[in-house]
Amino acid sequence: QKQGMVGWLKKLGIAGCVFFLIKGLVSLVVLFGVGKSGIG
Repeated sequence: QKQGMVGWLKKLGIAGCVFFLIKGLVSLVVLFGVGKSGIG
């Protein structure tokens, strides 16, 4: 299963990497936003 994942990522290439980076950043921003609104 892991091998399939690697092959899939290789097919995606740079676009896939960028997508995952943006996805990670968005989730971080959302977490920070929720934390700030929860504290405030």
